Amino acid sequence: MEADALLKKLRVLEEGHAELKREVGRLMPADRPRGAQSAARRRARLSSSWQVAARGRLPDRHCNWILQSLGQAVHVIAPDGRFLYWSRYSEHMFGYSASEAIGRNAVELIVHPADYDAAQIVIQKIFTGKCWRGKFPVKNKSEEIFSPSGSAKSYPSTRKSQFHA
Repeated sequence: MEADALLKKLRVLEEGHAELKREVGRLMPADRPRGAQSAARRRARLSSSWQVAARGRLPDRHCNWILQSLGQAVHVIAPDGRFLYWSRYSEHMFGYSASEAIGRNAVELIVHPADYDAAQIVIQKIFTGKCWRGKFPVKNKSEEIFSPSGSAKSYPSTRKSQFHA
């Protein structure tokens, strides 16, 4: 890789880090008690991403960056079966863009009609709090059937299911 390309990537990372610091600054309360100043100094030495995580909430764009960087097909399904999130790797695996997939019924979009009932049973189990791991036959946009290994988990507080392939 050329030096110019490395410098450009480094600049992008530094800009992202600076933006994350600004975001943390907005999230941290300004009116801290005096006794908390030494603790505040210790926290300041931590990376800004740890500070945000310690506060319990990452901004949505950071969550999106994390999900996109996993290197796996990740989708989030609502209890009614519609896709709420569709990662870049899902696009590669299934051939549908995020705009084509989000809002569509997951079973109808990526499961062959012969496997609809089995898919509905798996999804129901996930939304009752059970985790699922295994292989399941799915289809891509070209109607080719394949069986990726995957796992799925429900998040009761959000009533959403996340699937990794």
